[in-house]
Amino acid sequence: MIEVGIDMSLSSPALYAWNSTGNTYHILCFQQRKTDSEIINELVGRNTYLTRKAYPLEEEHRWAKVVYIVGEIMKWLDTIRGNQPVRAFIENYAFGMGGGAFGQSSSVSKLCELGGCLRYELWQRKWEFTELAITSVKKRFASDGRAEKHEMCATFKALGFPDLSPVLQCEYHQHPLEDVVDACAILTTGHNSYLPSPIAMSSDSGRRTRLDKR
Repeated sequence: MIEVGIDMSLSSPALYAWNSTGNTYHILCFQQRKTDSEIINELVGRNTYLTRKAYPLEEEHRWAKVVYIVGEIMKWLDTIRGNQPVRAFIENYAFGMGGGAFGQSSSVSKLCELGGCLRYELWQRKWEFTELAITSVKKRFASDGRAEKHEMCATFKALGFPDLSPVLQCEYHQHPLEDVVDACAILTTGHNSYLPSPIAMSSDSGRRTRLDKR
């Protein structure tokens, strides 16, 4: 079984997957700087592999970006899954966040387009996917439904996931690293929802580590 947490966004989508058969972790993110070289399936920690793809150029039409991003995500999932089934966890849209409905309407509609295309591709392949509320993800991962980015990142490091800052050449509060952390939180929350008690999957230790119940 491949379980994957998906943090969809217009600027920096990221995915964090766990292969239960081989106990390996796989990360996909998109770079913003065109000068950065792509990273393909590079070992970045114990049992953890990173792929970083180029983000579409700003001048490209938005539908070209949508097709490219969703296409790269599906190709990546097909590559890491082999013949295994896929279970995806996707964060629900936070329509009420940001600078008000009027100011956010364009961005929200574009995010819906992107997320809708991805959901359609998952549905076409008959892959299971579950939507998770952002507050539930934060509460289950960082024990606080209103956790800030730095708290999410601190939890990520405390649970023993690999330090990706050197290879991605950015700080934890920057893209795409903060998006990778969010994808990991979505994966962990979704995975825990299928178990009788919460766990966090520690890639550094190579085993599953139980979290204290809150």
